[in-house]
Amino acid sequence: MGDSSEFAKYDLRDTRYEIRDTKNYFVQKNNYERFICMSNVDFRNRTKLLGLRIIKLVEQLPNSIAAAAIGRQIVRSGLSIGANYRAARRAKSTRDHINKLKIVEEEADETMFWLEILAESKIVAPNRLQDLIRETDEIIAIIVASIKTLRKSKEIRSR
Repeated sequence: MGDSSEFAKYDLRDTRYEIRDTKNYFVQKNNYERFICMSNVDFRNRTKLLGLRIIKLVEQLPNSIAAAAIGRQIVRSGLSIGANYRAARRAKSTRDHINKLKIVEEEADETMFWLEILAESKIVAPNRLQDLIRETDEIIAIIVASIKTLRKSKEIRSR
């Protein structure tokens, strides 16, 4: 595989992820059963973009006590996804990498919780949150798949 400039643009709707090479590429299996590669740089940018979208969302929340409290929480957890993913890329061992990715998973799951609260409380119209919820869910799926793959490869190496 070459650099990320070789890869086709990918549609982020209705996808499932498989990890083929956890060192360099996430491989996304789309609805047409084609495999499309996403480099770690692409994924790093994707997590950063999620954080920026969450900032924009929070800036538009109504001026209420509940919205302010949720806004602080979702900004913290949403921005932690990208920051902790960057830290995971600099892990010193497979074990360290897995542990750091578990933090990314936890932060993404917390972000999902706050998005659901915003939607269910109707502080934000649920249809306005659909794309953010889908993107957060896809990021969680990628991270979980990556953790599973790293654990398998660690087991194989330790035999």
